[in-house]
Amino acid sequence: MLSAGCLAATLCVLLWESLFGGKVLTQADALYQFEPWSSIAPEGFLPSNELLLDQSTGFLPWLDFQAEQVARGELPLWNPYNYCGEPLVGTYQSAVYWPLNWIYYVWPSWHAHAWIAFSRLWLAGFFTVLFLRRLGMKVGPACVGGLGYMLSGFMVAWLNHPHVNCALFLPAMLWSVERMLSRPGPRESALFGLLFGLQLLAGHIQTSLYLTIFTFAYILFHLIAAGKGWRHRLSTVVWLVVGGLLGGGLAAPQVLPFVEYLGHSQAAEVFERVDTVSKQGVTPAAILMLDPHYYGAPHTHDYTGPRGDNLNYNELIGGYVGRILVLLALLQTFLIGWRKKARGPTLFFVAVVVLSGLVAFQVEPLYSFFSSIPRLRSTKLMRVLQFVAFGLAVLGAMGLDRLLRDWKHRWLVVLGVFLSIALEQIWFARGYNPQVDPGIIVPRTQVTDFLRENQGLHRTLGVDNKILLPNANVFYRISMVSGYDSMEDQNLTNLALRMSRVPPRFPFISQVSSFTRIESFPLMSLFGIRYFLADGALPAPLRKVLDAEVQVYENPQVMPRAFLARDVRIIEDEEQRLAHIASAEFDPWTAVLGHAVDGAEDYPSVAAETPERSTEITHYGPRQVDVQVATEQRALLVLTDVWNPGWSAEIVRIGPPGQADSAAVGVEIERVDHAFRGVWLEPGEWRIRFRYDPLSTMLGLWLAGVAILALGLLASRRLRDPARRPAPRSAPGGSSLAS
Repeated sequence: MLSAGCLAATLCVLLWESLFGGKVLTQADALYQFEPWSSIAPEGFLPSNELLLDQSTGFLPWLDFQAEQVARGELPLWNPYNYCGEPLVGTYQSAVYWPLNWIYYVWPSWHAHAWIAFSRLWLAGFFTVLFLRRLGMKVGPACVGGLGYMLSGFMVAWLNHPHVNCALFLPAMLWSVERMLSRPGPRESALFGLLFGLQLLAGHIQTSLYLTIFTFAYILFHLIAAGKGWRHRLSTVVWLVVGGLLGGGLAAPQVLPFVEYLGHSQAAEVFERVDTVSKQGVTPAAILMLDPHYYGAPHTHDYTGPRGDNLNYNELIGGYVGRILVLLALLQTFLIGWRKKARGPTLFFVAVVVLSGLVAFQVEPLYSFFSSIPRLRSTKLMRVLQFVAFGLAVLGAMGLDRLLRDWKHRWLVVLGVFLSIALEQIWFARGYNPQVDPGIIVPRTQVTDFLRENQGLHRTLGVDNKILLPNANVFYRISMVSGYDSMEDQNLTNLALRMSRVPPRFPFISQVSSFTRIESFPLMSLFGIRYFLADGALPAPLRKVLDAEVQVYENPQVMPRAFLARDVRIIEDEEQRLAHIASAEFDPWTAVLGHAVDGAEDYPSVAAETPERSTEITHYGPRQVDVQVATEQRALLVLTDVWNPGWSAEIVRIGPPGQADSAAVGVEIERVDHAFRGVWLEPGEWRIRFRYDPLSTMLGLWLAGVAILALGLLASRRLRDPARRPAPRSAPGGSSLAS
């Protein structure tokens, strides 16, 4: 309890203003860099840390929307406000099921973010203490190691990102493995499975992948180095596999929708063939491990270090733990760590620091080797610096523990070391994650008020893609074509990129600088774009309807969200289909299909909708859309929301007055106009219900229920031989790694 209290007190000092002083731990004030907010920014405004912009364009708006849906009794599975709709769970980083997000679901206040951040960091430090204690260290050195990892560069830089949700489980999983190695059995298997499942639910698949690989390496090293018999090793492996499988089942509601979305995401294809990280100037990360402000820092607005594609201060600072811990780690490595009984743990964590550092610093041939591994190449390998930080924290704690073994009054030395490291790391961390006045966060503007009142079931497009910065539009519940999430639907992305004259370097909608291809105006109308936001004049037929922070233009030719196609055209070749839909000659009332359909060639051309041929959206929600249709001919209903396999459709024929409606019948959803949805209807009056209940989520929830039950049963079991007791793990000098 002493170590838990010391770690908590340190965090209270770091986060005092947002925990107790009425301020808010968020970077959302950085929106004032962009219109329409920049026009109302306070005089002399500077963003508190512009490098943390992902919080405001991803995690915070998603979390706000998720809390709203949970309050309404709905699972927040679908986001209708970006990309013509996207699977919210499938993005992974939304972390819908992550337990710490439940704090915000229950208490949807900006002030909740500080307590969530406090919990993240405290858990990371406390799990490190548990792990080091399991290795046999005294409380003081273990607490020093926990402090080092808790406020390391990786944990501070990514504090309000889902990366830290995952990274806090690194010491927890190693602690669980240590317990398993001492006494394999069902209870330890349940603990390992719970921790493994939670880190998969934490919201960052790349970090989860790294943690899984690291944990496997730790287990493998143990099994090779430990002087245990084959029966003990086999039992350990079996119980770890059982726990891992149950942990995977626990995380299935998060993992399965991600795997489903991955199959048709733009990122899965792009990141496998493009190296997204610049290779110049990466080695300064070694300098930042000793002096985090050598190049200045983003929050002090004086950073002069390396910049490039995904190369910035956040990526470079990950290995920092402070100078004192580095010195203690060097002491352990070169002076006292190679005694016979201490070689095992020292060897492992030295190897971790060296290997992770070489990969992160892009040293060849290691970097090319790891970046050539499928799926691993899609990640940003610089983030393995978290293992450098953890390894240095562990080695430093080992060095301090061994150094003080024969000292009297060592608690005074430990206290001095703890306070010195705390001051050093607070000096580094304080201010990096802004604590700001809540009154300046996500303010209302004339533009956002206008769009909220008038948009209806249409969409908005910033001609400059930074106007009403996506996904910040979700804060206001304004629907936009663009977004900020590399997990874009591949078909929608290929279609939307045709609205830009200059293709972005990385082919994502979120990377488009501006949408100015006038020839694709019919396509813009098909997307349902009613309002265009611009800094200057736009051509006819657009007409200005508001001149405020930016100019708002209305599209009089905008298509309705749902309509009956007047004609159908079959274009099987994808490139030809995309070129036609993006051309000036394209008629958005004509549905374009990518495959032949019986009777499509004889589709009756219709001039317009009439009372006998009409559509009306009677309900529009995130997971359900109801449309009522009347038609005298066979017709194709088009809904300009993105096609996704998780959506299903049922139709009900509406009976004449006095007669009952027919039973609901499931129908296939066609992919129309390359990326949207369509349903074929026979003559009559129909009620169509589109519903998002993806099989991946339903199966995932079922598997999670089974896994929770199984983990509970395992946790309640005792080993048959009650006389067995776990073998005490000795200090680093006597760890079973070296026995």
